[in-house]
Amino acid sequence: MECTICLEKCVQPVRLPCGHIFCFLCVKGLADIHQKCANCRQPIPADYFDNPDLVTDEQLEIPLFDGQYQWFYEGKNGWWLYDPRTSEDLEDSFKYGAPQCQLLIAGHLYYIDFAKMIQYRSDEPRRIRRIKRSPLMQTCTKGVAGLRMQ
Repeated sequence: MECTICLEKCVQPVRLPCGHIFCFLCVKGLADIHQKCANCRQPIPADYFDNPDLVTDEQLEIPLFDGQYQWFYEGKNGWWLYDPRTSEDLEDSFKYGAPQCQLLIAGHLYYIDFAKMIQYRSDEPRRIRRIKRSPLMQTCTKGVAGLRMQ
């Protein structure tokens, strides 16, 4: 299943009320800017992200790096796992030894600084979040990229 926003394989696919399917983060970024479906322009309800319609009930397959590590970012009251695509991009840059990288997340350009272990949006450089590469078992997580774990 391909997302018509990022043109890649859907990561955490969700179905909007109009029936169109996209990556969760793509829809989140779209709603932040336009509040309408990218395909048919029907409005995205304001409360949609409280209980998004996940396309599959399968457990999300989050990659483990070096057999045990995963990437997290700090949100309000806890840590969140990055989505699989972003995690892989972070790990590739980290292992390459890059001091920082730029990633498109939810329609926004983010700068990731590995020396300071922080992230910030290009359009909001003062809004800084901590990041970490940590063993999953040692980190209590709220969910994956904005989707709460049950």
